[in-house]
Amino acid sequence: MFGWQGKLLRIDLETKKISIEDLKTEDLLDFLGGRGLGVKFFVNEVNADIDPFAPENKIVIAVGPLTGTGASSASLCSIVTKSPLTNTIISAQVKLYFGAELKAAGYDVVIIEGKALSPTLISIKDDDVSLLPADFLFDRPTDEALSLFQISFNDPWVARETRFLHIGPAGQKYLPLANLITDGLPVANSVGIGAVFGSKNLIGIAVRGTKDILLYDGEVFFKTVFKDLENLSENLKSFSDLSTYLVFEDFIEHNILACCYFIQPFASEVTLSQIKEIWKRHRGCFSCPIACLKTTQRGDFLPEIDAFMSLGPLCGIYDVKSISKIYALCIKLGLDPVETGLTISCAMAMKEKGLFDDESVPFFGDKKTILELIPKIAKKESPLANGAFKLCQELNNPDLFLGVKGRSIVFDVRNHHYLGLVYATSNCGATHLNGFVFTKENYDEIPQKVKLMQDKIAVLESLGICPYILKGISLENLLTIFQATTGITLTKEEFLKKGEEIYQIEHNFNEKAGIKRDADMLPVKFSFPEFEKILESYYKLRGW
Repeated sequence: MFGWQGKLLRIDLETKKISIEDLKTEDLLDFLGGRGLGVKFFVNEVNADIDPFAPENKIVIAVGPLTGTGASSASLCSIVTKSPLTNTIISAQVKLYFGAELKAAGYDVVIIEGKALSPTLISIKDDDVSLLPADFLFDRPTDEALSLFQISFNDPWVARETRFLHIGPAGQKYLPLANLITDGLPVANSVGIGAVFGSKNLIGIAVRGTKDILLYDGEVFFKTVFKDLENLSENLKSFSDLSTYLVFEDFIEHNILACCYFIQPFASEVTLSQIKEIWKRHRGCFSCPIACLKTTQRGDFLPEIDAFMSLGPLCGIYDVKSISKIYALCIKLGLDPVETGLTISCAMAMKEKGLFDDESVPFFGDKKTILELIPKIAKKESPLANGAFKLCQELNNPDLFLGVKGRSIVFDVRNHHYLGLVYATSNCGATHLNGFVFTKENYDEIPQKVKLMQDKIAVLESLGICPYILKGISLENLLTIFQATTGITLTKEEFLKKGEEIYQIEHNFNEKAGIKRDADMLPVKFSFPEFEKILESYYKLRGW
């Protein structure tokens, strides 16, 4: 088999049964890998009405056929489960090196089921798979847990080559705000998944692989990849330099950024030059020439634009160094920085209105109290621990929640209608990650462009390719790389059809979970006159 390894690893945490199964060729052809294959197995094996914390809920981890091959930006590994934050299906994308290591260990899919009796670590070393006690990692900050994990190896080189995906104290408390961490980097779109890990007493997964990945036509593969590198260096230089802050000044100009839970306009004292001052190093993922991740001098990751806005200006904080400090605290505790920041911002707004009286909740701009509040959230000692949506419900002010499907909105979509439709129709709550469209307005094109981007990203995440690469490499070039990798020829239309089917399967799961059309609505504050017309057109395109 070329590209794929053809193996599924199944782990039952309760019975401690570990088995390796052959994957069906038709499943690989139909769903490719990554997000597509993860979604396929998850919806086939888990009832839509499952409680996310029930042992019967499963975690499906899948890599794409291009993951780990050396194709540009082919580092992604998808993790699919049901989120306790949104009650929807969710697919997170692990960056850096974990996906490539899992592929090298010989697996395309890992399915984790049941619940361990005590804190557990899954260890995968090629065919040697075991469940290890992880009490020594319990309740440890994520940076300390990573250090302890690496120290547990007698050989420092083996420790460096072993990749670790894990949760922090927030996940161990089953917080819907909990996410996953790998090598110090929060896993994209993993809000709530940290709590699912915690509910299974699963502290983390360690992977080391030494197996080869076979290519159908290595000569064509490397020739195409090297040619793409030239295009990437030219077309993505600005993205490499600025990362997700590439849109920062344009968003300011079009009033898409705001402050203090969208009550105030964006503060002019926050500038891109201030933000760039704290960037000391650039870091890239496996086989990625873009290196869009920004770090401090000692290598700690810095927030991307959505986390920066959530923990900073939307909380009334404009000091870049303070925002980075708050962000680092969230990472140490295993809290999703975006949803945590927006939950605090929401609570601040209610306190300002006199609707919420809690001494631990600061007023806008009080960074000292925020730093004291975040550990209380992680320990489940704050009413904010279940997120903004639940907080507004508990305080009988549901209309104050600014989000979709239980997940908060970061950008003001009243001046970015493409993004408004992306937020509304995302299958895992308000996020731009699975369908970002940052372009000029043309109402007639909005439904079609949003659907196209959602389908494209579903395909890329199934292949194992970071969607950021779309700015520099065409889908046609990826088709050539896919063919050289697997020996299978597909047209662009067939590729996009697979993305459409993946998105549809996720939507169908949510419908069975009780999430209907009324969930695809923007909050009143963010709605705009043309929204329902655009949503109607989008539904027709999807056949809904």
